[in-house]
Amino acid sequence: MTILSDAITETQEVRFILDADEEFALFEKAGLSAYRRAVVVADSGIEALFLERVISRISDQIPIAATRVILAVEDSKDISHVVALVQWLTKIKATRADVVIAVGGGVVLDVVSFVASVFMRGIPLVMIPTTLIGQADASTAGKTCVNVGKDKNIVGSLYLPKTVYSNVSLLRTTSAHSWRQGFSEIVKYGLLGSARLLDLVKEYLALPRDPILITLLEETIRVRLSLRKIHPLVSNFGHTFGHAIEKYTCFEVAHGDAIAVGMVMALEFSAQKGIVAPETKSRLITLLKNYGLNTLVEPGVSAEKLTEYMLTDKKSSGNRIGLVLIEDIAKPLQLEGFFYEVNPEEMVVFCEWFLNNPHYTRLGRWKELLA
Repeated sequence: MTILSDAITETQEVRFILDADEEFALFEKAGLSAYRRAVVVADSGIEALFLERVISRISDQIPIAATRVILAVEDSKDISHVVALVQWLTKIKATRADVVIAVGGGVVLDVVSFVASVFMRGIPLVMIPTTLIGQADASTAGKTCVNVGKDKNIVGSLYLPKTVYSNVSLLRTTSAHSWRQGFSEIVKYGLLGSARLLDLVKEYLALPRDPILITLLEETIRVRLSLRKIHPLVSNFGHTFGHAIEKYTCFEVAHGDAIAVGMVMALEFSAQKGIVAPETKSRLITLLKNYGLNTLVEPGVSAEKLTEYMLTDKKSSGNRIGLVLIEDIAKPLQLEGFFYEVNPEEMVVFCEWFLNNPHYTRLGRWKELLA
C-alpha cells in the first residue's frame, strides 16, 4: 500500500480603488477590458438612484451581456436564490471569459460573490459596494456566504474579487440606519486591530468629509486583510452573540446593530472571566455608545434559545461555543485554537445575567433600531 500526500497553494489577489468622484473617474482602472463581456447583478435599492450611471461606465469599457436586479433583503441570501442565479448565468451563456459585476450592499455582495465562486469553479468577479458596510466589510476579504433557512451564512467560500471599486459619493443618499451598520463593523475592526482607525471614526463623525472617509476605509481594509491572513474568522468579534440575536429576531435586527450589542456582550463576558480589566470594559462600552452604536437588547430574549443559536455558529464545535475576544484595543486574545470556548450551560447563565440587566435592556428597542 502507498500513501501519497502533497499540498497546493493558490494565490488570490485583489485590488481596491477608492475615490469620491461623482463621475466615477477611477473606474476605468478596474481592468474590465481583460474580459469578453460583463454580467451585472445589482441591488434593487440603487436602481432609481445611480444604476444607470454605473451601467454607462461599465459599457464604456466592455459589452454588457445581461443585467439582473435583486431585492436587498435577507431572504435574497437564501440558497434557493443561488440556484436561480446559476440558472440565469447558464441561460445567458456566461463563461469564465466573462466578468460578474456585483453592485450593491452586503446582501448582494455576499450572494453574488458566492455564485461567482462556484459557477464553473470560479468566474471573475468585480464589486461595486454601495453601502458603508459593503465598502468596509462585505467586499474586503473574500468572504462569500448564503443562508439556509435560519442558519445565517452557513454555506460559503473564500473568493477574492479581482477589483473592488468603492466610491464614497455613492454613500450620500445612505440612511442613518445604514450608516450605523457600517460603523459597527468599522469600529469592530478598530477594536481588533487599530487605535488609529477609532481616532479616524471620531474625527469623521465630528466633521464628515470624503477624504477622511476614504482614509478611514483604507485603514479598515488594511486591518481586515491582516486579520484574514491569520484566520478567516478571527475578525468575528461580537459575532457569535450578534448572529444569535439576528436569528432570534428573524433578522428584524440588522447585522451591524446585532454585532454592536454582541461586542458589548463579549466585553462583559470577558470582564467576568478576567480577560478584560473592568475599567477597560467600561471604557470600551462607553466608546461604542459615544459612536452612536447599539448597546441594548429588548427585554424578554430567551437565554436558552440564544445559546442554542450560538452552538450553530461557525466558530463553535458541537458542544462548545466559540468566541473571538479582545483584551484591549488592538489586542485580540491570543489562543492556540483562535477561539475562546464556552460550554452551553455556562453561556446560558451569562446570557440570563446580561438579558436581565437593566443597563442593557429597553422596552421597544427592536422597533427603535428600525428608525
